[in-house]
Amino acid sequence: MFSNILNENATQLRTKGSSNEKWNELLLIFGAYALDRNTAMLEKVGGSSWDIDNRAGAIYFKKHGPVKIQVLGSYYRNHGQWVWSWAHGDLKTLPIMTKAAVMMRSIGVKHGITRLTTPVLECGKSVAHNMAFVSSGCVACGGYFAVELGDNTKFVLLDRRFLNFTSSAKRIVEIFKEFSKTQPDNHKNSFRHYLYLNRFKCNVGANHIVAKRGDEQIIASFEKDRVNNIYY
Repeated sequence: MFSNILNENATQLRTKGSSNEKWNELLLIFGAYALDRNTAMLEKVGGSSWDIDNRAGAIYFKKHGPVKIQVLGSYYRNHGQWVWSWAHGDLKTLPIMTKAAVMMRSIGVKHGITRLTTPVLECGKSVAHNMAFVSSGCVACGGYFAVELGDNTKFVLLDRRFLNFTSSAKRIVEIFKEFSKTQPDNHKNSFRHYLYLNRFKCNVGANHIVAKRGDEQIIASFEKDRVNNIYY
């Protein structure tokens, strides 16, 4: 259902640096991939109505369902708190629903990322969305969905089989152009990871990347570690 591609690809975070710096490195590594998956999920479900069945561990969209889910965590607006599912009283007895959250906790323990190991975080809702976004890339799921339940917003991760597709070279270029707008620098390293996660083989130079996957090819040039030109 989910895959810890952080370990699967033997991607190593820096051993030095603050907790926030390491979190930002996770965003660098998995951000474009997460944007790709979540964009595809939104394209598929659109503004569809939904219904969630906690007992079955599934969500139903108007034209799609049931889709297996796991609960990553919940955000409580009135308290300004994020609670990881592995720390939530109602979910502690349902380990099958918290595997992805436990994966993220193990990454936090290994690399000293406190927001992944702290059971309850005082934060704004945008931080909750950011954690769900990055986590969705790390576990290679079918995107994250925010289930609004009054004061409580439950963040669930969709089964990766919900998005049964391989991103084309054209889509990869378009997605990365959008993602790079949100990142001040380190575009080359970020793009290299995105290509690798999409099974491209990369030839990385000082100021360029040439990537190939079968008959597909992507070429990108960089200036001062920001993307300058990218085409397929």
